[in-house]
Amino acid sequence: MAFFLSGHYLDLSESLASSSLFASLDNIRGPGGKINGIQYFSFDERNRDLYSLNLNIAKNGNRSTINRYPLDGDRSKQSEGFSTPLGNVVGHQGLGLEYLPEGGVRLWSTYYKDFRQVARYSYSDGAPVGDVQIYRLFGVGFRPYVSSTPTISLDQKFIVAAGKKKGETYQTVRVWRLADLVANGGGDYSKSWLYEWDLRDLIGPQHPLQGIASDGKRIWIIAGSSKINEPKRLGVYSLEGRVLDKDDNMTVGRAQALLDGVGKVYEPEGLALIEVDGKVYLCIGIVSGDKGFRHARIYKAPLR
Repeated sequence: MAFFLSGHYLDLSESLASSSLFASLDNIRGPGGKINGIQYFSFDERNRDLYSLNLNIAKNGNRSTINRYPLDGDRSKQSEGFSTPLGNVVGHQGLGLEYLPEGGVRLWSTYYKDFRQVARYSYSDGAPVGDVQIYRLFGVGFRPYVSSTPTISLDQKFIVAAGKKKGETYQTVRVWRLADLVANGGGDYSKSWLYEWDLRDLIGPQHPLQGIASDGKRIWIIAGSSKINEPKRLGVYSLEGRVLDKDDNMTVGRAQALLDGVGKVYEPEGLALIEVDGKVYLCIGIVSGDKGFRHARIYKAPLR
């Protein structure tokens, strides 16, 4: 299936067939990394850093730690730092990256205390996350413990997140203008979104949402469980929710996952876009291997 959008030819199957390994996160520091692998990742192309979000061990209740890696160099990445001590800000899933005018960055993740909200915060090696602001993106009609999975579009114009309405099995996507949220600060934005649409074609009991990415014109969303024999789904949508392309059996990284441990874990964990030598790539996080010995890899697929 292929479509035209703003003069660009999209062919998802061809793009995924041309995918290759971009990075292997071989040293995830902080509690839970070897057990759970990564839950999300993002690229700071300006400062040449790669960030990952890794869920802490289960008893910590979906709290997460941020790791920082060098973006450049070999494919095998060693963590150069991580956020500590364990805090009550960063929750399970989502790692949008916002560039600040003065050169720094802010990260956006699901808020630990209420997954209908997101946290905007700064990162420093070996310190708690700081400069925290909390934004409510979904109201009381949505479930409080389904990750909102916030992401920032590559052009820095939009924030995209998803919530699950009570009584529904699918999730609802919303799009906001990033500049509005930043200018007005933390607060309730659950009624001020630009676009809203549902993912009943992609999300279901065997296909939980695992990642969102956007270039400011299109939105990519990936879904699937950790079971290696259950299909993974990847869809491409316009900002308004029109389906542009879809792959109901995404297999990027599966061949390697079969070789890791007993070969039963193959879970998509995060999406992000990156520009390399003037070309934009969709990057897909894959976690595999046995518990306690997880492998975290990022694959890149060229966008046509």
